[in-house]
Amino acid sequence: MTRGLRPCSVRAARPGHRQSGFTMVELMVSLVLVAVVVGLMMQIAVVMLAGFKEQREALELSRNARAGIELLTEAVRNASAGVSSGEVLDSTSCNPVVGITVTNHDDQPDSIEFIYGSGGIVTSVRNTVDAGTTTLTVVNASGIVPGDQVIVSNGTTGRLLPVLNVGAAGVTTDLTTQTNLCASAPMPATGFDPGALVIRARYARLAVETGPDGVPMLTVDPDGDGPAPSEILAEGVEDIQIAVGVDLDGDSALLDLGDTTDEWFHNAPGDPPPPPITDGQWRALRVTVTARDVLGRGGSARPAAEDRPAGAADKHRRRTLRTQIEIRNLGRAL
Repeated sequence: MTRGLRPCSVRAARPGHRQSGFTMVELMVSLVLVAVVVGLMMQIAVVMLAGFKEQREALELSRNARAGIELLTEAVRNASAGVSSGEVLDSTSCNPVVGITVTNHDDQPDSIEFIYGSGGIVTSVRNTVDAGTTTLTVVNASGIVPGDQVIVSNGTTGRLLPVLNVGAAGVTTDLTTQTNLCASAPMPATGFDPGALVIRARYARLAVETGPDGVPMLTVDPDGDGPAPSEILAEGVEDIQIAVGVDLDGDSALLDLGDTTDEWFHNAPGDPPPPPITDGQWRALRVTVTARDVLGRGGSARPAAEDRPAGAADKHRRRTLRTQIEIRNLGRAL
């Protein structure tokens, strides 16, 4: 008897059993949700980056404005070092500056020149200094090197002289110099007696200039009308305005009414020039510095400051800082 082949048995699928995986609908929904989440994250990231960028630009504006404020503060507080009358003249580069000289404008940035003590280096001279002197014999020349400048002062009159060479140190040291270099700053007729102060000092002119690319910048010129070029202190500074506080009534206070009748000069349109600094009544300078962004990504107008009116609105963001600086070395302080 022939055996027949047994038919293959087919196991029927159990009810409720399904293959694992995503359906097309589920996959599409997942992709849409992922895209929404990624889009939201990217939007948040863009907002955060823009915020960080604005914060950096704001900090840069503040830093640029503060650079001028800091230099002015240090220089003004040390201006006319050792010369209480303010009559310290530049016999090195022949600039017509007397202690502190403010050049005021009501339609453009102001500028300022000053002769100020640098580094706190003070000694005294042992020989008479007059129009024919070529050597200053000082007690201690530590910290003074060729190329420096020094104020020679008897307390009420001073001259800024160049240091051309420094001799060997000993009980005294000889500083090679030149005197009577220019008619604008001649040596005093009586000269300076032995014992006169010798103070390391600098001359500087602070002004706003425009670079070849049209960007305004705050510059420092180390020799004014001399051959040395000005140096960039901060880019983006477009305005500096300086008011001079003069104690006209001697009450140790500065009346500020914002007009031409108070004790601040250059703070209101039509203000007359202040009295000479050598009158001994100058007490303070009020300085306003305005910086703008370089690329022009904001929108504002240059604000009014002292006697200069506000400018027209443009595409630049701005930051303005203002400070009042006490003048320490002239007459009596506030």
